[in-house]
Amino acid sequence: MKRVIPFTNLRFFGFGFSAFLLIGGIVGTIIRGGFNIGIDFQAGLSEQVQIAPVAFMVTYTPKEALAPTMSLNMSGKAINLTAETENGTKSYSIAYATYPTLGDVERAIGAIPNMNVTSKADPSLPSSELVGISTTVELNATPFPINVANQDAARYVHIAEVRAALASLQGPLVQSVGNPVHQQFLIRAEDRGKTANFQVAMTQQIKKLLSAKFGEDSVVVKQSAYVGPRFSQNLAQQAITLTVLALLLIMVYIWIRFKLSYAVSAMIATIHDPVIMIGFIGVFQLEVNTATIAAVLTIVGYSLNDTIVVLDRIRENRGLMRETNLRTVIDTSVTQVLHRTIITSFTTFLAVISILVFTTGSIQEFSLNMVVGIVIGTYSSIFVAAQILLLWEDARDKRKRIRDAIKYGTREVALKAVSQAAGGAAAAIEGADGETAVGTDGTGAKTEIVIPHIERKLHGGKRHKKK
Repeated sequence: MKRVIPFTNLRFFGFGFSAFLLIGGIVGTIIRGGFNIGIDFQAGLSEQVQIAPVAFMVTYTPKEALAPTMSLNMSGKAINLTAETENGTKSYSIAYATYPTLGDVERAIGAIPNMNVTSKADPSLPSSELVGISTTVELNATPFPINVANQDAARYVHIAEVRAALASLQGPLVQSVGNPVHQQFLIRAEDRGKTANFQVAMTQQIKKLLSAKFGEDSVVVKQSAYVGPRFSQNLAQQAITLTVLALLLIMVYIWIRFKLSYAVSAMIATIHDPVIMIGFIGVFQLEVNTATIAAVLTIVGYSLNDTIVVLDRIRENRGLMRETNLRTVIDTSVTQVLHRTIITSFTTFLAVISILVFTTGSIQEFSLNMVVGIVIGTYSSIFVAAQILLLWEDARDKRKRIRDAIKYGTREVALKAVSQAAGGAAAAIEGADGETAVGTDGTGAKTEIVIPHIERKLHGGKRHKKK
């Protein structure tokens, strides 16, 4: 290694930057009105809806006396139809890869006995843009709409229009999901215990308000989830308990793995990272859910691993570089592991960035939390853990010098050690052992320092002479 980077010279900059992030996260979260608690920890309804034009209408009109039933289910890759008859079950699967356009799908459905199709959109549109539904429906003579995602980038429903349509509800949260052109929205409504059968009533009310604004057949409920008050409370308590327990176990491991000064440094860095990450979540109002807890615990483990690598190298080099001061040892150790730290963080960062770019929903927020955590975890291993170790060891050495000077040295040596530890200069000492001496600190203020009586054990002739 040709050059040692003096990281310890930047320790106060690192402490200041960490304080800025911590205080900024707390203040920002308070200004934004607290955390954006997700449906996992808050009783209420969460629905994902898509406003999409109708592609075609389907009906099922059997002519038999004992009419069979026909059910329809749509996945992301195919339309599945199942006919239940006295003779058994017959299934039809219309895969989008086999029928690439709406016209192809319409003809395939029309070829099924007793099925009728009425086209409502351009038949040349890709079938892969058909909107899936969350449930299986029973078809009959009443036309059932099959929707296709909006394809017009110049004209689409903005999130402000959805919020305006739901303005009569009590404070629903509306978020856009995926490409805004496709008009997918996540709607969350809190259950405050004032509405009987909240899930059914709120689902119907949301569907009614959106249908009145955008058309009855154009609103597709893709996913619906409800969490009751008791379940959300229990889930929140369990998440907090498990998180705290995991952190405590990690700290116990660190305490056993290292001696006290190393353990304290690793503990502070371990707590430092999730606190800053939580502040980021609060400032930018990311949803706090079970994925958030998973991200926090993942970053705790990631940061701890990086911190232990740095502290292990410092401990190893202190044994090899016995004649070198601690600042040089720390700078040398951090410089040696810097290449490894950067490579590890960068490769992990690339993997998480790909998830952030190519996914949507809660997994995308999880990856965003991971990106922030990786950056902060790498920073804390270099500018927090190692620098706190330096401060701890310096303070311990100063206390040891004072104790040694008082116990073994003269009054002048003791007063000088105390004054140097306080950053000042020693004044003259008057009086005998056990008296109070007066010194000055760095500001010129006088301080009293008690010099204890020094008892020396006399040996041989000196002992008899003293008698």
